Amino acid sequence: MKNLQVGDKVLTGNKNTPYQPVYSFGHRHEHLEGTFFQIHTADKAPLEMTGSHLMFIVDDENKLQTVRADAVKVGDHVVKSRDDGVMLPSTVTEITTIRKKGMYMPLTPDGTIVVDGIVASTYVSIQDQAPAVVENSKLFPFLTEQRILHWFLSPYRMLCLGVSSNACQFLESRDEEGIHFWLVAGRKLAEFANGQGFLVQVLLIGIPVFLVFALVNLLEVLLGGPALAPFVCFATTVFGGWIVNNLQRRRMRRENNETKKLE
Repeated sequence: MKNLQVGDKVLTGNKNTPYQPVYSFGHRHEHLEGTFFQIHTADKAPLEMTGSHLMFIVDDENKLQTVRADAVKVGDHVVKSRDDGVMLPSTVTEITTIRKKGMYMPLTPDGTIVVDGIVASTYVSIQDQAPAVVENSKLFPFLTEQRILHWFLSPYRMLCLGVSSNACQFLESRDEEGIHFWLVAGRKLAEFANGQGFLVQVLLIGIPVFLVFALVNLLEVLLGGPALAPFVCFATTVFGGWIVNNLQRRRMRRENNETKKLE
Protein backbone atom coordinates (compact mmCIF):
# COMPACT_ATOMS: atom_id res chain seq x y z
CA MET A 1 0.00 0.00 0.00
CA LYS A 2 2.84 2.38 0.79
CA ASN A 3 4.08 2.40 -2.80
CA LEU A 4 0.64 2.56 -4.39
CA GLN A 5 0.03 5.72 -6.42
CA VAL A 6 -2.96 7.40 -8.04
CA GLY A 7 -3.37 5.91 -11.51
CA ASP A 8 -2.02 2.48 -10.58
CA LYS A 9 -4.35 -0.37 -11.47
CA VAL A 10 -5.32 -2.81 -8.74
CA LEU A 11 -7.38 -5.98 -8.59
CA THR A 12 -10.94 -5.34 -7.37
CA GLY A 13 -14.04 -7.38 -6.64
CA ASN A 14 -15.62 -6.43 -9.97
CA LYS A 15 -16.05 -9.55 -12.12
CA ASN A 16 -16.48 -7.61 -15.36
CA THR A 17 -13.57 -5.20 -14.87
CA PRO A 18 -11.25 -6.84 -12.33
CA TYR A 19 -8.40 -4.35 -12.67
CA GLN A 20 -9.30 -0.72 -12.00
CA PRO A 21 -7.29 2.46 -11.37
CA VAL A 22 -6.79 4.10 -8.01
CA TYR A 23 -8.33 7.55 -8.53
CA SER A 24 -7.52 9.00 -5.10
CA PHE A 25 -6.80 8.17 -1.47
CA GLY A 26 -9.48 8.61 1.15
CA HIS A 27 -6.85 8.26 3.85
CA ARG A 28 -3.08 8.42 3.54
CA HIS A 29 -0.60 8.93 6.36
CA GLU A 30 2.69 7.05 6.35
CA HIS A 31 3.60 7.74 9.98
CA LEU A 32 0.27 7.39 11.75
CA GLU A 33 0.24 4.33 14.01
CA GLY A 34 -2.78 2.17 14.67
CA THR A 35 -4.06 -1.28 15.56
CA PHE A 36 -4.58 -3.61 12.62
CA PHE A 37 -6.64 -6.78 12.61
CA GLN A 38 -4.95 -9.72 10.91
CA ILE A 39 -7.62 -11.93 9.37
CA HIS A 40 -6.15 -15.35 8.61
CA THR A 41 -7.51 -17.91 6.17
CA ALA A 42 -6.09 -21.20 4.97
CA ASP A 43 -5.35 -19.78 1.53
CA LYS A 44 -3.25 -16.66 1.84
CA ALA A 45 -1.19 -14.44 4.11
CA PRO A 46 -3.43 -12.62 6.60
CA LEU A 47 -5.41 -9.62 5.47
CA GLU A 48 -4.45 -6.61 7.61
CA MET A 49 -6.79 -3.68 8.14
CA THR A 50 -8.00 -1.37 10.88
CA GLY A 51 -11.05 -2.41 12.85
CA SER A 52 -13.30 0.21 11.27
CA HIS A 53 -12.42 -0.76 7.71
CA LEU A 54 -15.29 -2.39 5.83
CA MET A 55 -15.07 -5.82 4.24
CA PHE A 56 -17.40 -8.54 3.01
CA ILE A 57 -18.52 -11.89 4.37
CA VAL A 58 -20.86 -14.53 2.98
CA ASP A 59 -23.70 -15.34 5.39
CA ASP A 60 -25.53 -18.64 5.92
CA GLU A 61 -27.94 -17.78 3.11
CA ASN A 62 -25.01 -17.28 0.74
CA LYS A 63 -25.64 -13.52 0.64
CA LEU A 64 -22.90 -10.93 0.71
CA GLN A 65 -22.83 -8.78 3.86
CA THR A 66 -20.82 -5.64 4.58
CA VAL A 67 -19.17 -5.68 8.02
CA ARG A 68 -16.41 -3.94 9.92
CA ALA A 69 -13.13 -5.81 10.14
CA ASP A 70 -13.39 -5.93 13.94
CA ALA A 71 -16.78 -7.68 13.61
CA VAL A 72 -15.39 -10.62 11.64
CA LYS A 73 -15.22 -13.86 13.63
CA VAL A 74 -13.39 -17.15 13.27
CA GLY A 75 -15.56 -19.38 11.11
CA ASP A 76 -16.93 -16.51 9.00
CA HIS A 77 -16.54 -16.80 5.25
CA VAL A 78 -14.71 -13.92 3.58
CA VAL A 79 -14.54 -13.55 -0.20
CA LYS A 80 -11.42 -14.74 -1.97
CA SER A 81 -10.68 -13.48 -5.46
CA ARG A 82 -8.59 -15.21 -8.09
CA ASP A 83 -6.67 -13.28 -10.72
CA ASP A 84 -9.29 -14.24 -13.32
CA GLY A 85 -12.04 -12.56 -11.29
CA VAL A 86 -13.61 -15.75 -9.93
CA MET A 87 -14.92 -15.27 -6.37
CA LEU A 88 -14.84 -18.05 -3.79
CA PRO A 89 -15.65 -18.14 -0.06
CA SER A 90 -12.72 -18.65 2.28
CA THR A 91 -13.08 -19.55 5.97
CA VAL A 92 -11.50 -17.35 8.64
CA THR A 93 -9.25 -19.56 10.76
CA GLU A 94 -7.68 -17.04 13.13
CA ILE A 95 -7.81 -13.35 14.02
CA THR A 96 -4.89 -11.51 15.61
CA THR A 97 -3.94 -7.86 16.07
CA ILE A 98 -0.77 -5.92 15.47
CA ARG A 99 0.39 -2.32 15.99
CA LYS A 100 2.04 -0.72 12.98
CA LYS A 101 2.49 2.58 11.17
CA GLY A 102 0.88 3.58 7.91
CA MET A 103 -2.77 4.32 7.12
CA TYR A 104 -3.84 3.88 3.50
CA MET A 105 -7.28 3.93 1.93
CA PRO A 106 -7.00 3.80 -1.87
CA LEU A 107 -10.23 4.59 -3.71
CA THR A 108 -11.28 2.63 -6.79
CA PRO A 109 -14.24 3.19 -9.16
CA ASP A 110 -15.84 -0.02 -7.91
CA GLY A 111 -15.36 0.75 -4.21
CA THR A 112 -13.57 -2.56 -3.66
CA ILE A 113 -10.00 -3.79 -3.65
CA VAL A 114 -8.35 -7.19 -3.35
CA VAL A 115 -5.67 -7.34 -0.66
CA ASP A 116 -3.75 -10.56 -0.06
CA GLY A 117 -6.34 -12.39 -2.14
CA ILE A 118 -9.33 -11.19 -0.09
CA VAL A 119 -11.98 -8.79 -1.41
CA ALA A 120 -12.32 -5.76 0.86
CA SER A 121 -14.06 -2.41 0.68
CA THR A 122 -12.12 0.76 0.02
CA TYR A 123 -14.23 2.52 2.65
CA VAL A 124 -14.19 2.93 6.42
CA SER A 125 -17.23 2.68 8.69
CA ILE A 126 -18.64 5.78 10.37
CA GLN A 127 -20.06 3.72 13.24
CA ASP A 128 -17.51 5.08 15.73
CA GLN A 129 -18.52 8.67 14.94
CA ALA A 130 -22.24 8.14 14.27
CA PRO A 131 -23.50 4.86 15.77
CA ALA A 132 -27.15 5.95 15.77
CA VAL A 133 -27.02 6.83 12.08
CA VAL A 134 -25.54 3.44 11.21
CA GLU A 135 -28.05 1.63 13.41
CA ASN A 136 -31.03 3.48 11.94
CA SER A 137 -29.83 2.82 8.40
CA LYS A 138 -30.23 -0.91 9.13
CA LEU A 139 -33.99 -0.34 9.04
CA PHE A 140 -33.50 -0.15 5.28
CA PRO A 141 -31.69 -3.37 4.21
CA PHE A 142 -30.45 -1.90 0.93
CA LEU A 143 -28.76 1.00 2.75
CA THR A 144 -25.49 -0.65 3.66
CA GLU A 145 -22.59 1.55 4.71
CA GLN A 146 -20.78 0.39 1.58
CA ARG A 147 -23.57 1.66 -0.64
CA ILE A 148 -24.04 4.95 1.23
CA LEU A 149 -20.32 5.76 1.10
CA HIS A 150 -20.09 4.76 -2.56
CA TRP A 151 -23.00 7.05 -3.40
CA PHE A 152 -21.51 9.87 -1.35
CA LEU A 153 -18.26 9.72 -3.33
CA SER A 154 -19.97 9.67 -6.75
CA PRO A 155 -19.51 13.39 -7.58
CA TYR A 156 -15.86 13.32 -6.52
CA ARG A 157 -15.27 10.07 -8.42
CA MET A 158 -16.78 11.53 -11.60
CA LEU A 159 -14.65 14.65 -11.19
CA CYS A 160 -11.45 12.64 -10.86
CA LEU A 161 -12.11 10.07 -13.58
CA GLY A 162 -14.34 11.93 -15.99
CA VAL A 163 -13.54 15.63 -15.84
CA SER A 164 -9.89 16.20 -14.97
CA SER A 165 -7.28 14.55 -12.81
CA ASN A 166 -5.83 18.04 -12.26
CA ALA A 167 -9.14 19.22 -10.82
CA CYS A 168 -9.13 16.15 -8.63
CA GLN A 169 -5.62 16.95 -7.39
CA PHE A 170 -6.72 20.52 -6.68
CA LEU A 171 -9.21 19.11 -4.17
CA GLU A 172 -6.61 16.94 -2.40
CA SER A 173 -7.02 18.76 0.91
CA ARG A 174 -6.56 16.56 3.99
CA ASP A 175 -6.77 16.92 7.75
CA GLU A 176 -3.88 16.29 10.14
CA GLU A 177 -4.56 12.54 10.08
CA GLY A 178 -4.39 12.39 6.30
CA ILE A 179 -8.14 11.95 5.74
CA HIS A 180 -9.53 13.49 2.56
CA PHE A 181 -11.68 16.58 3.10
CA TRP A 182 -14.62 15.03 1.21
CA LEU A 183 -14.78 12.22 3.77
CA VAL A 184 -14.15 14.63 6.65
CA ALA A 185 -17.18 16.66 5.53
CA GLY A 186 -19.32 13.53 5.32
CA ARG A 187 -18.19 12.37 8.74
CA LYS A 188 -18.99 15.75 10.31
CA LEU A 189 -22.46 15.68 8.80
CA ALA A 190 -22.99 12.16 10.17
CA GLU A 191 -21.70 13.21 13.60
CA PHE A 192 -24.13 16.13 13.69
CA ALA A 193 -27.04 13.94 12.60
CA ASN A 194 -26.09 11.34 15.20
CA GLY A 195 -27.08 13.70 18.01
CA GLN A 196 -30.47 14.38 16.47
CA GLY A 197 -33.70 12.41 16.38
CA PHE A 198 -34.60 9.83 13.78
CA LEU A 199 -36.64 12.30 11.72
CA VAL A 200 -33.76 14.78 11.55
CA GLN A 201 -31.42 11.98 10.54
CA VAL A 202 -33.73 11.09 7.69
CA LEU A 203 -33.98 14.74 6.62
CA LEU A 204 -30.24 15.42 6.90
CA ILE A 205 -28.87 12.11 5.67
CA GLY A 206 -31.58 10.08 3.97
CA ILE A 207 -33.07 12.67 1.65
CA PRO A 208 -29.73 14.18 0.51
CA VAL A 209 -28.36 10.69 -0.10
CA PHE A 210 -31.33 9.64 -2.20
CA LEU A 211 -32.04 12.90 -4.01
CA VAL A 212 -28.47 13.93 -4.70
CA PHE A 213 -25.79 11.29 -4.33
CA ALA A 214 -27.88 8.25 -5.26
CA LEU A 215 -29.12 10.02 -8.39
CA VAL A 216 -25.57 11.04 -9.31
CA ASN A 217 -24.49 7.44 -8.85
CA LEU A 218 -27.41 6.25 -10.99
CA LEU A 219 -26.30 8.66 -13.69
CA GLU A 220 -22.78 7.32 -13.32
CA VAL A 221 -23.99 3.73 -13.80
CA LEU A 222 -26.38 4.42 -16.67
CA LEU A 223 -23.88 6.49 -18.63
CA GLY A 224 -21.05 3.98 -18.58
CA GLY A 225 -19.16 4.71 -15.38
CA PRO A 226 -17.49 7.73 -13.77
CA ALA A 227 -15.07 8.22 -16.66
CA LEU A 228 -17.77 8.49 -19.34
CA ALA A 229 -20.65 10.05 -17.42
CA PRO A 230 -19.39 13.68 -17.44
CA PHE A 231 -18.55 13.44 -21.16
CA VAL A 232 -21.98 12.00 -21.97
CA CYS A 233 -23.64 14.74 -19.91
CA PHE A 234 -21.59 17.40 -21.71
CA ALA A 235 -22.27 15.88 -25.13
CA THR A 236 -25.97 15.59 -24.35
CA THR A 237 -26.08 19.23 -23.25
CA VAL A 238 -24.30 20.39 -26.41
CA PHE A 239 -26.52 18.24 -28.62
CA GLY A 240 -29.62 19.46 -26.80
CA GLY A 241 -28.48 23.05 -27.22
CA TRP A 242 -27.89 22.47 -30.93
CA ILE A 243 -31.40 21.05 -31.35
CA VAL A 244 -32.99 23.95 -29.45
CA ASN A 245 -30.98 26.46 -31.47
CA ASN A 246 -32.06 24.88 -34.75
CA LEU A 247 -35.70 24.81 -33.70
CA GLN A 248 -35.51 28.49 -32.81
CA ARG A 249 -33.96 29.32 -36.18
CA ARG A 250 -36.67 27.42 -38.02
CA ARG A 251 -39.36 29.21 -36.05
CA MET A 252 -37.78 32.59 -36.81
CA ARG A 253 -37.56 31.76 -40.52
CA ARG A 254 -41.19 30.66 -40.54
CA GLU A 255 -42.26 33.84 -38.77
CA ASN A 256 -40.24 35.96 -41.22
CA ASN A 257 -41.83 34.19 -44.19
CA GLU A 258 -45.30 34.74 -42.79
CA THR A 259 -44.49 38.43 -42.22
CA LYS A 260 -43.32 38.83 -45.84
CA LYS A 261 -46.52 37.22 -47.14
CA LEU A 262 -48.62 39.69 -45.16
CA GLU A 263 -46.65 42.59 -46.64
